[in-house]
Amino acid sequence: MTIPSVTGEHLLACRCILFDFDGTLCDSMFDIKQAFYDAAVACGYDPATLNEIPVGPPLAASLRAGLGRDVEREELETLVAKYRECYNASDFTGSPFYPGAIELIERLRASGVRIALATNKSERATLRILALKEVVPLFDRILCHDSGGEFWSKERMIRTVLDETETAETDALFFGDATTDIAAGRNVGVPTVAALYGYGIAEELHAAEPDFVCPNLAELLYSLITAG
Repeated sequence: MTIPSVTGEHLLACRCILFDFDGTLCDSMFDIKQAFYDAAVACGYDPATLNEIPVGPPLAASLRAGLGRDVEREELETLVAKYRECYNASDFTGSPFYPGAIELIERLRASGVRIALATNKSERATLRILALKEVVPLFDRILCHDSGGEFWSKERMIRTVLDETETAETDALFFGDATTDIAAGRNVGVPTVAALYGYGIAEELHAAEPDFVCPNLAELLYSLITAG
């Protein structure tokens, strides 16, 4: 089955568009890898034994995968705390937005489309990155896995945004680079866009059967400009 690419016309037909963050709007891999390396070394792990850290899963699961082995709960909690310390101290210069992302959002907002962020990233780190890059005002709603000190699933984030913006499921889109993003959108009834340029594996994203794919945000921006 051929999955169509999302176009500017599709975006302009929406009342609200939601985006995942890491691997969808922001290429944050460098800073995440660096914080994991620094935290692991500070905790006494041999750098030569570390694996590539996946981006997207909950933090504890990502760090465990980076270690490449099971660890005791207390040991993992220590690593998580050190990682957060290292990551939150970053200036995030190694986390640029993907080319076209900011202008795409600006043009959508100018056209009356509501923009929301739904991410498994911590609220503290997310807001700091957005503030340092001076883009907080671009988002009508920012929801993270720990917003307000509660646990938020992607499904809950999406549903909350729809309710707050009085948006029907069919009048929204959810962009994400992970198969779990595609599943979350489907579970809520929102059409999904697989960000093929992100951290997910293209074959797995196609197999998840999103409604659309997006190979490149810069190309999507051009499509939006020509559609407007």
